[in-house]
Amino acid sequence: KEPSLQVFLTSHSPVAVRELAVEQISIVRRVGNRHEVRWVGDHPDLQGTIRLYPEAFLAHSVLVCEGASEVGFVRGMDQYLSDKGNGKSLFAAGTALVSANGYTNIMSRAEAFRSMGYRTATFRDDDYQPPIAEETSFELAGGSIFKWRKGHKLELELFVTLPADAVGALLDRALEDRSDGEVDSQLKSHSTNAVTLARVRDELAKGRLSTEARVALGNAAGGNKDNKKAWFKSVGEMEEVARDFVMPAFIETDKEFKLVLASLRKWCLNG
Repeated sequence: KEPSLQVFLTSHSPVAVRELAVEQISIVRRVGNRHEVRWVGDHPDLQGTIRLYPEAFLAHSVLVCEGASEVGFVRGMDQYLSDKGNGKSLFAAGTALVSANGYTNIMSRAEAFRSMGYRTATFRDDDYQPPIAEETSFELAGGSIFKWRKGHKLELELFVTLPADAVGALLDRALEDRSDGEVDSQLKSHSTNAVTLARVRDELAKGRLSTEARVALGNAAGGNKDNKKAWFKSVGEMEEVARDFVMPAFIETDKEFKLVLASLRKWCLNG
């Protein structure tokens, strides 16, 4: 005898998605005059993504970010532009943000979403890169890649690019959560003792920040390879950085930085 069966049918509910295992989910796509059913169980590594970002499976577009910093940065940028009345939120445009928890995971996660029919892009640092062959294959299949200039991670990009007053404000924000001595030690460590907190403050007071000081600040803010001692590594912290410090100074940044953000914003709004 067939056991009694109870069915729950829901639409656009991340709560329902979060409770399921990858083997229990399929994505139905309309392809021309027919439909295809794509089994999420083919991508077992997405189980953690289902728990943390279930809304991504209900989205039209998925931006796979290298880590929490990138997720927070994009959220902060979106908040600033939405609050200023410069267009709708990326979430209203059907875009979801997903953290890959590291550059070694970013392409496998992005390719999984792309293969299931999602419009997919990646957003990463450039201090460490995924295999070139994997990124090339991803782009040829229709994926998009956003990254900072050669060799830069997010924090270095910000401190090298932002105007001096914005850099000073970011430094003050970092000092709210750590001592002068700790920051001074980090600056010395990342500059072979050439840059100190006192030197940075002296240059900021004069309104002219040297490239050497900017690089030391960016590297110190980014912490080490494991992101330990990083200044702004949580989603909330980088959200605040983008919304309150970066975007208000956007017009004063350089052309390459503006191009990355403008292109990223356009993609997130399905442009």
